[in-house]
Amino acid sequence: MTPGKQKLTILILFLVFVSIIPVIICYSMGYRISDDFKIVETGGIYLSITESDTSLYINDKLKKKAGLVGRNILVQNLKPGTYKIRLEKENYSPWRKNIKIQEGRLKYVFRFLSLKNLNQLR
Repeated sequence: MTPGKQKLTILILFLVFVSIIPVIICYSMGYRISDDFKIVETGGIYLSITESDTSLYINDKLKKKAGLVGRNILVQNLKPGTYKIRLEKENYSPWRKNIKIQEGRLKYVFRFLSLKNLNQLR
């Protein structure tokens, strides 16, 4: 490779690097491109749940599961909009709600799950 081609290759790679860095920084800070091609800051949901081993579904897709010790669930990097939230646990009634996520905000939800059959308490 000639010295001229080497310099051109290095210059092109440098320009690609410099142009990608701002995109990576914005993405890591929680900015995304919305459906109408605007740059928006993401939000999140923090769920405080009374029962362990609870599954969280967002728009009918399993997103996270609360553990045996940590019963709280934090979901970050959600684009602003309305999401269908569902909590499920075996032998408990499912809980559903539509939650609106705002730009740059964290939505806090406290939920107590109830048993399907109250005779199970005996």
